Amino acid sequence: TTTSSCAIRPVYPRAEARYAFINRGLTPFPDGLALRVKAEIEKMAEKGIRNIAISRHFIAKNKMILQEFKNYGIKPYVYHINFNSGIDELYVVKYEMDYIHGIYVDKWTFE
Repeated sequence: TTTSSCAIRPVYPRAEARYAFINRGLTPFPDGLALRVKAEIEKMAEKGIRNIAISRHFIAKNKMILQEFKNYGIKPYVYHINFNSGIDELYVVKYEMDYIHGIYVDKWTFE
């Protein structure tokens, strides 16, 4: 087993490690997929990409990928705010900002 400082790790040989990982709310990638994702993010960073726009629907199932973007200094900004009932700018700021850098907003009142 190889240990690295990155958030995406391709191999989880022990069932206990996989169980603990899932209990933290993270989903492990199938073997090999994590390495490909990391390689693509690394290519983006090498090309000087520092900001990306993604749908906020991407957040829930891709927290590890978003962490990897952060590891490479790439800042994700999300759109699709106010797309679902009850999911507005305030919701995203309160519950999803840990995974992203910023949001595109339709309405925002500073009170």
